[in-house]
Amino acid sequence: MNSEKKTPQEELLEEVKNAENETADSSPETAGKDEAEEKVEAAEVKEEESKPSKDKKSRKKGESNVKKVLKSRRFKRGGMATIFTAVFVVVVILINVVVSLLSERFPSMNIDLTANQVNTLSDAAMEVAKEVENDTTIYILATGDWLDYANNQGVPYSSLISLSDKLAEANSKIKVEQVDLEKNPTFANKYADENLSNGYVVVETAKRYRVLTISDMFPTESNSQTGQSTSYNDVDSALATAIKQVNLSEVPVVSIATGHSEAMTDAFDSLTSFFNENAFDVQQFNILTEDIPENTQILFLATPMTDYTDDELKKLDAYLSDKENDKTRTLMVSAMPGQADLPNLMGFLEEWGISYDPTSVILESDSSRTFGNSALYLSDANTEDKIPDGDYSLLVTPYSVPVTRLFDANNSIVTYTLASTSEGSYLQKTDSEEDASETAEKKSYDTAVIARKSLDSSGMGAYANVIVLGSTYMLDPSTLTTSTFSNGTYFADLAKYATDTTETNNTVYSPRVEAGTKDMTATTNVINFLGLGVFTITIPVVILLVGLVVYIRRRHL
Repeated sequence: MNSEKKTPQEELLEEVKNAENETADSSPETAGKDEAEEKVEAAEVKEEESKPSKDKKSRKKGESNVKKVLKSRRFKRGGMATIFTAVFVVVVILINVVVSLLSERFPSMNIDLTANQVNTLSDAAMEVAKEVENDTTIYILATGDWLDYANNQGVPYSSLISLSDKLAEANSKIKVEQVDLEKNPTFANKYADENLSNGYVVVETAKRYRVLTISDMFPTESNSQTGQSTSYNDVDSALATAIKQVNLSEVPVVSIATGHSEAMTDAFDSLTSFFNENAFDVQQFNILTEDIPENTQILFLATPMTDYTDDELKKLDAYLSDKENDKTRTLMVSAMPGQADLPNLMGFLEEWGISYDPTSVILESDSSRTFGNSALYLSDANTEDKIPDGDYSLLVTPYSVPVTRLFDANNSIVTYTLASTSEGSYLQKTDSEEDASETAEKKSYDTAVIARKSLDSSGMGAYANVIVLGSTYMLDPSTLTTSTFSNGTYFADLAKYATDTTETNNTVYSPRVEAGTKDMTATTNVINFLGLGVFTITIPVVILLVGLVVYIRRRHL
């Protein structure tokens, strides 16, 4: 009976033959062989597990079983699929991480999807960045939450971040830092006179710094006819101009004199900003108690309301006549109707061939040269003598006093008209309630005059200039900083002429685009969610889960 008992090998062979017979008509030959081989392998494993043996033999048989399992077709099929899935997931994750790191290191990799290309540096700005030789830091005074708030309010600070990073990418000398003024209040101490606030930008080198306000980067202009306001994105030109100017070896200095109840005191901040934008350093000083700052090329008396002392006039005279100073310098005085009587200062100006009448105001009878009822009167810039040289067709001189040239030339001093009104203008006394439009003489009146004196006999060296502006309001922020009028361009060119820096171009201009156009409305949180949450985490996890499901299903085939 024992002789009839079949060994496990014989039983397995018999099962294999039966399986082959059962599948011969319904399955391909290769499929039968694969299934038979799997059964043989399974039987061998089962037989090895059923044989009693000592520990040493069991370990050897266990190792043999492992080798057989690794060599089995089931393992090869399932294992390779699992390995492939795992490798694929790892590759996807690595690609996301690498792309994220590269986009931070090389911001230019980020595609600009905005219609106006506000996240792309202009060629002029890129050229400025490449020429930087001094360590330059761009401090952005804003937190992520504040930037999101600004973006939601239609002020696209995302372009500021993008362009700043691209400037830093273009030159390793340029660094970008975000400053939280609430967490770092001491930062503002260094710039105590600037009234720093969230949204401002400070561009600084060891030489000097420039502060960019929200209105510098995103100016708003009003249409005088429709009353509608339009915001613009000037980040590209504002950043590039600031970087260029803080890297200049030397810039002209404008010193604003105080101490005489100046009528323009409230406009000092806007004037400082304007001069800074046009590559001038600005200082304020009390002329009664302090000396005129060194290297001053424009000394500005901003509509003083009290007269100057003899000592102060001596300072003015020494400033203009200093022949050891090889730079052109200018005394600039603004005036307005109703200004106090200043006999000492007036006498000083008359020596230079200029006077003005603060008891009168110039009015315009030609309606084509006025803007509604706003008393914005056009003046004609003196283009004949090219002082300064440019197109200023919309130069306005509101509420100007008449400025008079006392002589054309005298004692090496030559006078020129800078701006004048039309032939339809007339004078109205400031203390009179009677309308003089019908009775007053109508003619052209000067609204700005310059007197020039060469400080060397050749006439090729430095000049001393005295400029009188009859309209304080021509320098008002509402007219000076808007492109509707020519005042900003005119005054910038006049300041360059007054310092003999006309040929120097330290301002970067780029095409102006509207800031209200919302090409992309995603906030920083949304961008982080998509970049980190979706592409870096969600998609790889989904792929991993799909791979696990495929693996488990194949394992149970």
